[in-house]
Amino acid sequence: MTDRDYDQTVERRLQAQAITAYLEALRAQKPTVSREVVLKRIEKAEKALIEAEEKGLWLRAMDAMERLAQHQRTLAELDTIGSIEHLEQRFIEVAKDYGDRKELSYETWRYMNVPPKVLKAAGIQ
Repeated sequence: MTDRDYDQTVERRLQAQAITAYLEALRAQKPTVSREVVLKRIEKAEKALIEAEEKGLWLRAMDAMERLAQHQRTLAELDTIGSIEHLEQRFIEVAKDYGDRKELSYETWRYMNVPPKVLKAAGIQ
């Protein structure tokens, strides 16, 4: 394998990683519930836990603890979603070449939920 072949292979792998990272971020970016709703649910679960513990209702307290833990996990997931702008920029840089090489159509990209404005910026029509 020549140095040029090796460089092309490395570049293709980097392109594939950029495409994969962006598509995964797009999938993860669709929260099913807002941060405010989760915070209210956490507050409600905390109150239920305190009330159940004060009354000695241990099964109810355990249930409240489970709900609290679930809401805290949801909140942590919402906090990690953040911005995907840096991934989007790299996607724009490599998507055209990658798509041409893999024979991916505009419709295929749209099926994968890539926004039209991003495809246009990447030169994919």
